[in-house]
Amino acid sequence: MTVAAWGDRAAQIRVLQEAHLLLIPVNFDAASLRFVQYSLPGKTSAYMATGTPLLVVGPAHVPPAAYALREGFAEVVTQPDVAAIADGIRRALCDRPRRIDFSTRAVALARERHDRPLVVEGFRQALAGAAASRGGTP
Repeated sequence: MTVAAWGDRAAQIRVLQEAHLLLIPVNFDAASLRFVQYSLPGKTSAYMATGTPLLVVGPAHVPPAAYALREGFAEVVTQPDVAAIADGIRRALCDRPRRIDFSTRAVALARERHDRPLVVEGFRQALAGAAASRGGTP
């Protein structure tokens, strides 16, 4: 694929779907943890929607790892340890039933919770609610 083709959304999706595994990493250092403590990286829901198996690496309490652990849509490694990460990669690639379960769950969650119209409407409702509670017009 050329760099120019990467700008094509369909090409991006195809590349992600053809991958064996997608990685959602979070650094373990204090500055990184402060930065991500309240947010889910945007690529998380996009990766979930592809159906490609996911590996999340990061502390269990940060949003991408906590979400994956709670909802069961990805292999998760919560230690900054090369052997643990290698084991996570092996599990994610070699345990076929687990891969299928995680991928199926990820796609379902992406549709149920992260589909653009749902997110836009939820955001609109949150803004309207905030405006109404402050005496503004929704």
